[in-house]
Amino acid sequence: MSRIAEREGITRQAISKQVARLIEQHNLDVSRDGRGRVSAVNIVHFDDLRRRFGDSGKVHAAVERPASPEPEPAGGSDATIDGARRIKIIHETEMIRLRMAEDAGDLVRMDRINDATDRLVEELGRIVDMLQHADQIAAAFQRGGLHELRILLKRLTGETRTAIAESFAGLARTAPAKDEGFAFESDEEA
Repeated sequence: MSRIAEREGITRQAISKQVARLIEQHNLDVSRDGRGRVSAVNIVHFDDLRRRFGDSGKVHAAVERPASPEPEPAGGSDATIDGARRIKIIHETEMIRLRMAEDAGDLVRMDRINDATDRLVEELGRIVDMLQHADQIAAAFQRGGLHELRILLKRLTGETRTAIAESFAGLARTAPAKDEGFAFESDEEA
């Protein structure tokens, strides 16, 4: 994150906030240390997500750079031409890996996952709402006490499970096989 902050000319704290938001909302690819802290960020994934979902007004919280001349970059560092080429190749390779993962169906957009989860929870809540069976439950208890109530609850449990399975299968049939409109920007457009 320090290298990203240096590259962008903003504070490490600002980058940390962006990374945390992208992890939470878009499942940014990161590595964590033994204590669960972010130790490395997939820079290509970070740049792609920030380009698509970032707020450019908030991204560039300006940080003053020192007015002194910068020292000559060490050989093999990212500031040299070879270093820049190496970074470009790594970036292009990672973009290809992400495109292949998307084509294979291994990448799923978090906003679509969240929408699908919301639909499932809403449907599940509608099906398992036991208040709709309150009259049946009361009548069964009055008719035969606990024995009748157990018989009714067992039947309602089976019906509820069947309704959930049918409803979820119907939602799965209507769901798109692939995310429409989700494509990586080519390097020439970037």
